[in-house]
Amino acid sequence: MSALKKLVIVLLGCGSYAHAQALPPAQQSLLGCYEIVWRSWPPPKQSDAPHPVRYIPEKFELTGDRVVWQGRFTGRFKIEGIPKATDDSARVVHPMWLWWPWADKVVVSFGNGFSGYGGTLKRQTPTEFAGKLKYFCDVSFPFACRGPSARIRVRRVECP
Repeated sequence: MSALKKLVIVLLGCGSYAHAQALPPAQQSLLGCYEIVWRSWPPPKQSDAPHPVRYIPEKFELTGDRVVWQGRFTGRFKIEGIPKATDDSARVVHPMWLWWPWADKVVVSFGNGFSGYGGTLKRQTPTEFAGKLKYFCDVSFPFACRGPSARIRVRRVECP
């Protein structure tokens, strides 16, 4: 086998290995359970308007479970609500809860596949993150995609 072929095989092998790796060690410390210790959003209305309380759980776990789309790792990881869903009917409620590390921050997205709340939580203390989550939707009309913003502070807690 020629040296060039060997080099290509080695490079391809390294590339797939790097693609298959999980979180870098420094960001593995983000994994775990969190609870909302402070939040600021308007009270729910009687209408069907999107509201953070319908999307954002009081407690959740940032897992190391990778989100794969069409056979490829997306760079996102799953968020599980606490308590965890025990039946398939609960999965319909929160099928698109995702997170990913970004520098020393955590980007979260609590959605249902069509709309939800997402934003960046910045580290405040070694065990707390805080940030603003904005409503998003996949409708192309900006006026149809409005919802209140939510400010939250979360604290790391023991997982059940």
